[in-house]
Amino acid sequence: TLTHSLRDHVQALLGGDPQLRQLNAVVNLCVALSMELLSRKSGGKFLCNQQGLATKDLAFDAVAELFQRDDAGRFAQFEAYFESYPPGTTSEDELLIALRRLVYSRTNHALYRMYREVDPVLFKILRNVKLAVERMQQFREVDRFGEAHIVPVTCETLEHLPAFEMDELENRLLTAALGNENIPRLLGKLALVLKQKSENARIVPLIGVAMMLRAVYAGLAPAKDTG
Repeated sequence: TLTHSLRDHVQALLGGDPQLRQLNAVVNLCVALSMELLSRKSGGKFLCNQQGLATKDLAFDAVAELFQRDDAGRFAQFEAYFESYPPGTTSEDELLIALRRLVYSRTNHALYRMYREVDPVLFKILRNVKLAVERMQQFREVDRFGEAHIVPVTCETLEHLPAFEMDELENRLLTAALGNENIPRLLGKLALVLKQKSENARIVPLIGVAMMLRAVYAGLAPAKDTG
């Protein structure tokens, strides 16, 4: 139902003067796509609990800027994005895929912004994990169902196997930690833990890793450098 007449709705939006029902249809679809992603993300549940929000409220916040009009009253962000997907020559299925990609990107961006506002310590750890992944090349970052994950390099992902419980990984890191490791060194220990076991998938969500490392640092006394 939400995708009915999607091409017509998008064309009206790009024209700058959609009917209210057309605008509402696109807004509702974007919110539904954002909720679909948030329902699968541990970070979405974390932020909802932290802020006392329903998932739908978080989804509205995530996609709201897409519907901001410029000085000429046009939906500039949609116009820029759909230059690559002209509605007149793109099927509704392809338009839905394109719209989902856009909404997922904005939802992930909104989540990072909210982490910074709601939990600065978690945001710092998350940022440093991403930097360490880029610089140290112990892991590679992959997208899985719209969420960023990391997997150790030079090994099979074993994605068909059950995922690790983050509590188990946390306990293994606490056992292996000497107490003076920064984030790159803890990530090295995490990579080793993941490689040594072949009964679980070796792919782990990025935000889950950041939350786990925060718990590891909290379990080490005194608190260590998270840079």
